[in-house]
Amino acid sequence: MHPNRQSASALVRRFARISLFAIVQLALVLILSEVALRWIRPHSRSLRTVLYDSTSPSRFEDIESLPELLEQSIRGYQPFEVSHGFVLNSRGLRTKEYSTKKEPGTYRVLAIGDSFTNASGGIPHPRHWPTLLEEGLAKRRNGRVEVLRLGVGGTGPQFQLRLWQIEGALLEADAVVLGFFVGDDFLTGPQRLVRTFPRDPSDRLASASLTYRLIRNLRRVRGGAEEQAAEKSISAPSALQKGGYEIVEYRDRFDPTVPKLTPQAHLRIEARRMAFTRLDRKAWFEALFEGVTETLDAFHAEVTRAGAEFVVLIIPDEYQVHSELRDAVLKETRSMLEDYDLERPQRLLVEFLSERGIAYVDLLPHFREAAEKARLYLPHNTHWNFAGNRLAARLLLEYFASVRSNPPPMG
Repeated sequence: MHPNRQSASALVRRFARISLFAIVQLALVLILSEVALRWIRPHSRSLRTVLYDSTSPSRFEDIESLPELLEQSIRGYQPFEVSHGFVLNSRGLRTKEYSTKKEPGTYRVLAIGDSFTNASGGIPHPRHWPTLLEEGLAKRRNGRVEVLRLGVGGTGPQFQLRLWQIEGALLEADAVVLGFFVGDDFLTGPQRLVRTFPRDPSDRLASASLTYRLIRNLRRVRGGAEEQAAEKSISAPSALQKGGYEIVEYRDRFDPTVPKLTPQAHLRIEARRMAFTRLDRKAWFEALFEGVTETLDAFHAEVTRAGAEFVVLIIPDEYQVHSELRDAVLKETRSMLEDYDLERPQRLLVEFLSERGIAYVDLLPHFREAAEKARLYLPHNTHWNFAGNRLAARLLLEYFASVRSNPPPMG
């Protein structure tokens, strides 16, 4: 063989050996990374937060205590820690301290839900809808009013039902407002259907690999680092104060113009949620919807047996409210508006709740009307801004003000 050919062949073999060695090393690193992440995740609240995936189903029926239940959430909330400028109370909830037995003459409302009910994207306590609802009810009613915020971010109706069973049912509530977010609360239905959730290649890979999910989620965050740094810079709460109160410094430093997600990440999240309403996924969605209605039926029955009024606050997704975001999703996914039925989640919910005689407040038509004049969501965040929280509180106040005359649910 010609010397040059021998040399070239040797180089090819050497390159092949080096490439194979590199591939093997990379595979080992990935395997070790996966093993490490899966071992550490149950023990690290920060890691669980970064690895959050709303399409990961969970079961809560066997959990017997509030600390154990909160430990299953993405943040694993614990008593007296700081969350979005609020020192959690002794139960690990982002609300004031309270006793199980309410004071005589008190009208007590429980607000139960996900991140919209917990902090709505980091909104300071005084600007959050449960606080505004409490203030409004106090002005309109005789006697003391309490709105206890039992929201836990990243959860769905199954978690919230168990939260009611473990904690809420003991609190002598007069009314329970369940915040149902159409963006991902349907993914708390039967696990066999949740696993069939239509995903793009990136989402499927993120579901299979924690390493990829970690990298993807970190790339999505834009303002998260600044938010964490700002929260860490706030003075630590005094041990004498314990928990259940706002840190005023956070309110003063909160900037509602700072995005939390990158524009592309925000668009991808909304595109995935908007996929719920595709016409070619109608049968899949309706099957998933049936699973969720079982939870809502159980919730309504248990709250009613406890002597409280049950109200479902139907929370729209941003793509349903702001048309420019909807159009951006259509452009990103190369689809047409005719491919979607954007009102399907609310329509099915309203039909179901009406048939069961369950009270509800459907925010969508009111939010769409208000969005013609003002923004209602934080920039690249997916949660309401100050105006969105005010509107939700006002609509709930109108509902409670009209309860005595038994009007039809607001829609």
